[in-house]
Amino acid sequence: MNKFDKREQFDYFLKEINQLLCCSTETSFNDSLVEFRNKFSNSGGADEYIISNVIPLKKFIVQAWTSSVRHFGNTATSCAEGQHRVIKEYFNSSTGDLLTAVNNLHLSNKNQFCEFDATMEREKITVHHRHDPMYDNVRGKISSTALELVQMQISAPRPRKECSGAFIAFMGLFVDTPSTIKLPLVSS
Repeated sequence: MNKFDKREQFDYFLKEINQLLCCSTETSFNDSLVEFRNKFSNSGGADEYIISNVIPLKKFIVQAWTSSVRHFGNTATSCAEGQHRVIKEYFNSSTGDLLTAVNNLHLSNKNQFCEFDATMEREKITVHHRHDPMYDNVRGKISSTALELVQMQISAPRPRKECSGAFIAFMGLFVDTPSTIKLPLVSS
């Protein structure tokens, strides 16, 4: 295949790129990359474009690397774009001094923290009856979202394969069994 003559070929190429980006370990990524290069070596340069322009960014876009960074499940850029819009609302013009910019950023952060704090407090007082009674000691202290993540880990099929450490890395929480929920130490 010298080029993508048909839409199906191009769709297959995109599917293979997506599978490459979804590799959960560095070893599987490296193996998949070799396979990708072999499959698309005659793609008219499309493979070389991916190798030279996308693969250098692997630490930012490949699951094997992104799962080692605490992102709390947020892997979309739209949140950053939305945050940019929120901050822009605090600026009346593109001109101004540094003190005005700092004060506006401070006000923006303060208001967002207040909104976040209010949301967390509302979540803590909401009783979801779908949660097991074993959570009674922490109910009202952590969000229902955190409880659901813990429940998801506890409900995972047993026996588990070897722990990759991804969940604690990107969510900051480790659940071994219902009686051993470990929180990572936070340095101050």
